[in-house]
Amino acid sequence: MVTTGALAEAVPAPTAHVLGSLTFGIGFVFLTVGRSELFTENFLIPVAAVLSGHAAKRSVARLWVITFGLNLAGIALFVVLASIPGVLEPEALQAAGELADTLAERDLPAGAASAVLGGAVITVFTWLAEAAESDLTRLSSSPLPSASSCWPPA
Repeated sequence: MVTTGALAEAVPAPTAHVLGSLTFGIGFVFLTVGRSELFTENFLIPVAAVLSGHAAKRSVARLWVITFGLNLAGIALFVVLASIPGVLEPEALQAAGELADTLAERDLPAGAASAVLGGAVITVFTWLAEAAESDLTRLSSSPLPSASSCWPPA
């Protein structure tokens, strides 16, 4: 949001958004090199435990419900912090509002399909990164910004 908002002052909004979206990839490289992970990575490990008989379906459902609730709480906290005057530049808030409007205008099937595709990309990346033996290999498997992060210009 910050990058898109800053670039929107110098280049057309669609170009600013695409360039701003690329910063996600840069951040992902830092996560990869630092051997860190996103909140919901490795979500297939509990599924594999259920399929192998080492865990109950109920425990995976509980994990997912708790994670969903905490993700919603995290989003709410992020909104509260970003809403404090002076935290974000007005241009960043404008970019965030445009992105939120675009995502909110999606119908349920499109939003669900985007979420499933995004989750699949992250899951594949997680397994590739786990299998990689060097940082260079891990970096080469990093995903590019998803199609859902590059909304069409209005």
